Amino acid sequence: ANERVQGLHEGETLDTKITITVWDKHAATDTHGITVTIKGTDDKPIFTAEGWNGVAKESGVVKQGNDGNTPAAAIDSVSGTVSATDRDAGDTEALKYEMTNANNELLDENYSETTNSDGQQLQHFAGKYGTFTFNTTTREWTYAVDQGKTQYLAQGESFKESFSITATDPNGNSTTRDVTITVQGTNDKPLITGGEDGNGFELGKNDAGEFVI
Repeated sequence: ANERVQGLHEGETLDTKITITVWDKHAATDTHGITVTIKGTDDKPIFTAEGWNGVAKESGVVKQGNDGNTPAAAIDSVSGTVSATDRDAGDTEALKYEMTNANNELLDENYSETTNSDGQQLQHFAGKYGTFTFNTTTREWTYAVDQGKTQYLAQGESFKESFSITATDPNGNSTTRDVTITVQGTNDKPLITGGEDGNGFELGKNDAGEFVI
């Protein structure tokens, strides 16, 4: 579609002229101009494709050779940047971004706000396995894994956490899309929590915190 037409805001108009000429078999002609008035409407923002997925991983161990206690490389945090466009002239630069729920409603439970050293608003939401932080100015999000909440995930298991971002244009038209984080599980070492030796005596711990008989 023509960019000038798509750039029209609600209430704006654009006139375009069409000239029609007719002639008969004797080469006599008549020309008449027609003016078409195009009325603008507001367009919703459209999110671009990049920046909507990430992968995080809990801490644990992997087997290398005969050693099953080799530390696995955890992914404690993952980040990305989202953006949107609006066909209405000047609206892309004026879009307002914020974290909401899937129904484009402001968050309340498990939600907080802070301001960074540059005076930019940071929105925080505590999910099941980590905390999602969104910078409403730079449009950058970060998901930080809470390793204490992920330890029950087994190797090969995963869980998805989603957080909604809404972009709103100056006329209040908005669009919402989810950022989805895949939290992957790893193997955890077995943990001896106590017990007795063969004579019924309780196991004790040495200075290193290891159980001894």
